[in-house]
Parts: sequence; C-alpha cells; structure tokens
Amino acid sequence: MVNGAGGTYLELTDDSYAQLSLESIVAADPDKIIVTEFQKSDGAKSRDRVLRDPRLKNVTAIRNGAVMIADYTTSIRGSLALADLCEDVAEFVHPDLFPAS
Repeated sequence: MVNGAGGTYLELTDDSYAQLSLESIVAADPDKIIVTEFQKSDGAKSRDRVLRDPRLKNVTAIRNGAVMIADYTTSIRGSLALADLCEDVAEFVHPDLFPAS
C-alpha cells in the first residue's frame, strides 16, 4: 500500500511480519511512520503516545508530526474500507497531491 501510494516501505527484516523495536526505528530515521493497530478505538490517543515518546524525539517523522494510525483489520480485510485506507495512505505520503477541501 505504501509503495502503491508512491512511498518507500522500509523493510528492516526479512520476516513476513515483525514488530519493530524503537532502536530500529531510531536508526532508520523515517520521514513518516504508519502504525497499524489491531482493534484499537482511539487512533488520536495512540498517535499522541507515539509522538510523545521521548525515545523517538530525534526521529524525523516525530519531529515533523508525521505519524498515521491505521486499523490493521481494515488493511488486510479486503472490504470497501480498504479503498478509503489506500486513499488515506496516499494523502499521508503525498499531501501535496490532495488539495484541502
């Protein structure tokens, strides 16, 4: 989805699924971070928690507030909500291509 939106998915492991350590995120210093959460109801609270984590304070994405929370179930389910998520990711990756409404 990230690659399809014109971004570069940062693979820090060859595993099909890996929970990234804070150290690996700091070392990679991404411009943007997308966090998937399983059955969490308050994305704003989760985003705020990531942005306020003092261990991440020097990461470019954190300094720029470029953190998105995505529902994991939506990202794998294949429902119509997946199209909305793809658009949300594209707008997050390239906000300049989505004029403000």
